[in-house]
Amino acid sequence: MTAYKVDRIACPVCGKSIKVKRYPAFDSAKQSVREKIFQGMFFHVRCPFCKTDSEIPYSTVYHELSQDKFIAYAADDAAYQKFVKEAEEEGIDRIVRDTRSFSEKALIFDSGYDDRIIEIFKKLMFDLHHKEHPEYLGYLFNVGVCEDGSESDGLFPYTTEGIVEAQALAFNRLKIEQLENEFDIYIDNYPGSCLEVDQNWAQNLLKFAQEHQDLVLEDEIPLDELDDTDAVNAFVDKLYELEGNLYDDSAAAYLKKNFDKIWAIIRKHAKKDENDKLLFDIEEDPYDEYVPNWLEELDMILNNARAYDYSRKLSELQLKEINLDGERLAYHNLKRNILECIYYSEGMDAAKQYLQQWQKEEPGSAYVAASEVDLYLINHDLEKAEKLADRYLSMPMKESGDSWLYDSCENVYRECRQDAKVRQAEILRKSSSIV
Repeated sequence: MTAYKVDRIACPVCGKSIKVKRYPAFDSAKQSVREKIFQGMFFHVRCPFCKTDSEIPYSTVYHELSQDKFIAYAADDAAYQKFVKEAEEEGIDRIVRDTRSFSEKALIFDSGYDDRIIEIFKKLMFDLHHKEHPEYLGYLFNVGVCEDGSESDGLFPYTTEGIVEAQALAFNRLKIEQLENEFDIYIDNYPGSCLEVDQNWAQNLLKFAQEHQDLVLEDEIPLDELDDTDAVNAFVDKLYELEGNLYDDSAAAYLKKNFDKIWAIIRKHAKKDENDKLLFDIEEDPYDEYVPNWLEELDMILNNARAYDYSRKLSELQLKEINLDGERLAYHNLKRNILECIYYSEGMDAAKQYLQQWQKEEPGSAYVAASEVDLYLINHDLEKAEKLADRYLSMPMKESGDSWLYDSCENVYRECRQDAKVRQAEILRKSSSIV
């Protein structure tokens, strides 16, 4: 597949007639050919008269041998229509319409990746960073060289000025395997063509995935067919499976379908007082002894899956069950979780509104003060967090829970590298009340 023909064309710079080699079809057997493609130089011709390098593209088909993929480059509309018409008969896997995509596709396949997953990854990263970098036009897959001389796969943003190498996003194969696990089911069921796999294709695939979350739930075990313990365990196992899906809403879809059933089971089996309120263990962890361990595990995985609306809902359901006369620690744990869920799902302004209402409900509370310090810490506002820590350390609190506050202040000072203040907060924490 390396036969070529020689044509004569006019040099686009000096106009003199020059010879050029053209390969109607070729493969990756020769290292020199592969390197030219990867470097974007395959279509470049050097004029022997004016010594100028020019890109003179032409339609061709490249056979990438390692994955047995045929990539067709269409230099014009006529060639594109021809390749589309002959794709199935000729075994063409991909069609590209610009030389940069031609080089990129060859490099992706040579590196052992599925170009569909790479295009999805590029689209996700573009959407993630576009607000911060509106000058980015997209990302290109390439292999860069690390400081230690090793090679690293990465996505390189590009602008009208060229590639921005300093902002490359390096990744490893584990990342791509994770994306494959997440999106393979959507790719397998996608009704559209995969002849042109580019950013438009990736956008359409992601839209299809959002509209067909039910595909990942087809193999779920019907909880109604299980006893209570098996139902909760199956629910948690499925959430663990789905929480690794970083870019779709499958976990949320599963929660929407089953959350109320699981809460009913948890409440049914939890120990209750004479007023039918759930009992919490005040001495140690509020969930360990009286409320099933399901509750703690469920809350953890909800946050891992970034299902903050459901984590908040779980905390709010528990708040309704609490007798404030004896369940202060559990109460404040839940309130703080709600505050953080609001921050992650709705933003800082909404979280501050919730905090202000909480402060009105419990003025002078060390628990509320600790939660305020923590809020500014997770918002990366160290200056504000340090000022709050300084203020609260000098104020007497009206109830127990000051150990929480001192612990929060200590964390802030560590982030700010204020060693003397760290020691001060540590001393206060060790001498403070336990709850």
